[in-house]
Amino acid sequence: MAPNQPMTPPDSAHALHHLLVRCLSDLAQASGQAEVLRVAVQAAWQGTAAREVAVYLPGTHGWNLADVQPPQHRPAWPDRLSALEELRALEELRALEELRALEETAALEELVALAEVGAQAEVEAQRLFPLVAAGRTLGALALRRGQDFTVEEEAWLQPLRSACALALAASQESQAARPGRSVEPVEAGPDGVAVTERAAGQTLREYSSALERQVQERTQLLERHVQAQDAFVTFVGAAGTETDALTLAQRAVDVLHRTLPQASAVFYELEGGLWKARAWSPDIPPEVVERIREGLPEDSPSLAAARNNPDGLFNDGWNAEDSGLAIARTYGAGAFLPLERQPPGLLTVGTRHAHPWTAGERSILRGVGRSLGLALERGEATQRLEWQNAELEARTRALEGFAELTRDIDFQSDPYALIGRAQQVLLSLTPPGYADYFELHGGKWWSKVRTGERRNAQLQATVDAGLPYQPLANLRLPFETRQPYYQNTYDQHTDDQHTDDLADRVQQLGATATLPVCVNGEVHGILAVGLFDPYQWSPADRAVLETVVHALQLALEGARGVMALRHRTQELERSNHELEQFAYVASHDLQEPLRTVTSFTQLLLKRLDVSDPKAQRYAQFVMEDTDRMSRLIRDLLEFSRVSTQGREPTHVDMKGLVEQVVHDLSVQIEQTQASVQFGDLPAVKADGTQVGQLFQNLIGNALKFTVPGRPAVVQVSAERDGQMIRFRVQDNGIGIAPEYFGRIFTIFQRLHHRDEYEGSGIGLSIARRIVERHGGTIWLESTPGQGTTFLFTLPEAR
Repeated sequence: MAPNQPMTPPDSAHALHHLLVRCLSDLAQASGQAEVLRVAVQAAWQGTAAREVAVYLPGTHGWNLADVQPPQHRPAWPDRLSALEELRALEELRALEELRALEETAALEELVALAEVGAQAEVEAQRLFPLVAAGRTLGALALRRGQDFTVEEEAWLQPLRSACALALAASQESQAARPGRSVEPVEAGPDGVAVTERAAGQTLREYSSALERQVQERTQLLERHVQAQDAFVTFVGAAGTETDALTLAQRAVDVLHRTLPQASAVFYELEGGLWKARAWSPDIPPEVVERIREGLPEDSPSLAAARNNPDGLFNDGWNAEDSGLAIARTYGAGAFLPLERQPPGLLTVGTRHAHPWTAGERSILRGVGRSLGLALERGEATQRLEWQNAELEARTRALEGFAELTRDIDFQSDPYALIGRAQQVLLSLTPPGYADYFELHGGKWWSKVRTGERRNAQLQATVDAGLPYQPLANLRLPFETRQPYYQNTYDQHTDDQHTDDLADRVQQLGATATLPVCVNGEVHGILAVGLFDPYQWSPADRAVLETVVHALQLALEGARGVMALRHRTQELERSNHELEQFAYVASHDLQEPLRTVTSFTQLLLKRLDVSDPKAQRYAQFVMEDTDRMSRLIRDLLEFSRVSTQGREPTHVDMKGLVEQVVHDLSVQIEQTQASVQFGDLPAVKADGTQVGQLFQNLIGNALKFTVPGRPAVVQVSAERDGQMIRFRVQDNGIGIAPEYFGRIFTIFQRLHHRDEYEGSGIGLSIARRIVERHGGTIWLESTPGQGTTFLFTLPEAR
């Protein structure tokens, strides 16, 4: 009877066995079909914790649900199954049940998908077990529950349904043998015992003993399955972490050897037209291992056919000689699964006897092959990543080493010093050897920088005398192609075609690397590294050499550029100094003749009776022009003194300084009825005298360039701008058109005629020079007719 709630199944194989033995005893003592069915249903429910258990019996029009439970526990199964074929199909599928766990394990993607679905919703699992005895199907045992049945549970249900079928056959035979009914003979069962009422008990007892043997056999089978599953799980775990191709291949071979009975497995890789064994199962004889390690022909019929079949090639029975694999004559069936990779791979399995490859075996082989292929791809990608990381690390080491060695080099020094440091870096990151730097002059290679000893005095003398250009391919090839040239083992014929005396002097060379050194797009020379032993230049080694040379090229270009810039800067500084000295001397010396002209003009006017108005006017012109010339010279002198006679920056109280400037301009302020407004101003670190001159020029311009009839208003303010103070001098004067913004700071540039506004046109040039000397900038904002704002920055006092 199946209650509403399933009971908890036994938690050990011993408990299941005890339950089965008790059930067999109850079936042997059962009287009648109904009691047999109740015992079977109760045992199935207890042993599997099924939610519903039912039995179907054959009827006139199909298979009917047996009424063996109370109405309140009647299962939700259909009352009738329409055809016997449904049960027969189920019986045929039972042969594949034993491989189901392995098939699901091999299909990793499907297994993951089922796990995800199972986590989201309850999976309804149901089973129909045909009850067959004496060659007849007497009924079917049906089970249903929320989760799938385990392999152990299904194995336990097999003897239960067999015993139930025998008991059911016995009860039906007993019913048929009652008075008034004819008894039909029953054919002997598979164990040779006739099923009759008198022999039913004996049959069940003998079958109980047979069941004991079956349980032991199935236990051993399950153990083998568990071992196979463990091996597969180990392989899957290794496939997720292991990166070595041979280790992964050996794990896959071990899985196939343990999973498929009496099977040998080999993994091959294609090399030089031969399939060479890389991993094999331990049962293969040593002489066979030696042969397959040497390699099998690529064009062997079975191997060639397998490579062209992505789904694999399965031979149920084959002739080794006809397949071109005489070495495998001891095998009766073979399976070949290609792995698309570089180099191509082939996973093979052979069994001792010919047999058809079942769907489960094919699934296992394809699952292992697919997992191996994915693992090998991941391992190769990981290895490539490791190589890239090693290359990046090598480049980093090279750059750090080069930066460390060049840190104390003055860019004005000989560029050969940079090359020597680069050679030191290279030799510190490579095996023992030496480095040379060659330049081509007059058709010969000349060694300019060498680090390390060549270990051959004659070779040193030959190199010092100059090497011919054409014969030395080690130097000529990188010079002409602008590409590095590597030799893992130095070939003397590379350089001795026309230099017979050189061949005997390079015996100590094992490996070479020559790289072009380009400066501003032109090959400047060749950096050569010679190692004393043969050496395999790895991608990381090449990255080191090429990175150092690239850094050297940048350093040489930078050094050349810095030296040119410094030379030009020195020329400009010297020129500016000469100009400043000239301006100072010229302005000072020109004052004397101007004073002389002015003095003698005044004396002429006093001593001579000049009544002619024109003479007086001409004399006045002379006086005014000499005075203007004097002011111009004084302004020029002030301009030159900004750089030549500036003082060291000190703390400057800007509010006090502006107050002093306003005081100095008080007469002009009163004459123009102007007002100058300012509040608290931050202190700066500057030359106070020059900053005072700066404000005097800016405020003076604001008082000068006013709109007639509009009293001038000048506002001075400041605010912090990072580590600088930004000042604003704003007026309401005539303003400046935008097209003149860049022009007004140029020396001697005027926007108005001197008859309109007096001045020399040098005041704003002095202002800009003062600001720039203090590391600041000056600019303006202006609207014609509304006013102008000059802005400039000076360093804040700290």
